[in-house]
Amino acid sequence: MTTGSADDDRSDSEGNLILSELQQPEETKLLRLRQEREKSRESTSKFNTILTKISERRGLLWGLLAGVATSFEAILVDFANDESHPLQSAFFRSIVLLFAITLTSWDKGRSYTWFDTSMFLLFGLLEFTSTVFTFMAVKYGTIGDTIAIQSNLPIPSSIFGCVFFMEYPRSWHVLLLVINAFGLILVSKPPFLFGSLEPAHESHFTGSVFALAAVLLTASFQAAARKLAYRNVHDSWLLLSQAGFIGILGSCIALTMFGKWDKYTTWYNLIIMMFLGFMSFLTLLGTAKGLETESMFIIGILTTISIPLAYFYEILFAGSTPQWYTLTGALISVISTSLIYVTSFEDTDEENEKKTGQ
Repeated sequence: MTTGSADDDRSDSEGNLILSELQQPEETKLLRLRQEREKSRESTSKFNTILTKISERRGLLWGLLAGVATSFEAILVDFANDESHPLQSAFFRSIVLLFAITLTSWDKGRSYTWFDTSMFLLFGLLEFTSTVFTFMAVKYGTIGDTIAIQSNLPIPSSIFGCVFFMEYPRSWHVLLLVINAFGLILVSKPPFLFGSLEPAHESHFTGSVFALAAVLLTASFQAAARKLAYRNVHDSWLLLSQAGFIGILGSCIALTMFGKWDKYTTWYNLIIMMFLGFMSFLTLLGTAKGLETESMFIIGILTTISIPLAYFYEILFAGSTPQWYTLTGALISVISTSLIYVTSFEDTDEENEKKTGQ
């Protein structure tokens, strides 16, 4: 009996609710419909706003892609160095980069000046030299320490951006860059500060010297790509093609001169080097695409995501434990670059507007 009375009460309440809705005036129904339509429009507008911001700042996603691919590139270089010379690894990865020529847009109405052509060639030359130095750094040092130096681009990027593109950092950023440089010293462990010249340490310092040269060359070819973006003649696929062409030519000449050709390269090593070329392809594509819309400073900061990824690989998979001051230096570099990125994010829209003025 109790259950039946409860069901009767529920049916009576539902009937009263339906009756009250039917008795509502037409104005109230129209007002409710308008409110529902406005809510749906607001949600659609918010979604479109998010998509618009992502499309406007797509260079940030490209920069992150370049940073992640850089860490995987260094890991594959370490595998390839076990069986072949770094120059031969650079040769095979350049073959993969040359496939970008099939994606290049050959517009008959577009013409390049001698300056633009020289910038494209300079990009390829600097990129190839930076690659060789990076591969040599991995050969003599560790993956984590090499990436911690080679991907530490905020310092040279801020200098190049300030000198060539008038992209001035704040005074707060300068302080963070000094802290970043201190972390870089801890990672590189120079013998004149740490006072050790044991064979292992000397080999590590040699790798650090190669990595320091590589980071300067990396900032240099990024400056060439950024200059082409300012001149509105930036073509990412053509940049990759130039890097592949000059890489093949340069590595062939160097391998012949030094007699480092390996005629007995195994299929395993060839597959590793093909994957290495694919990762190099993604790294350069992310860098080139990112520099179309973002400043060198921001792309340099985004590239530092490869530093913790490289150390995670060393600790979790390679079975090596970096020294405490090495990890401290890497942590200082990552934190300082993260703070620079957070504080400079609001100013990047003004920096991108300068692109049209120059």
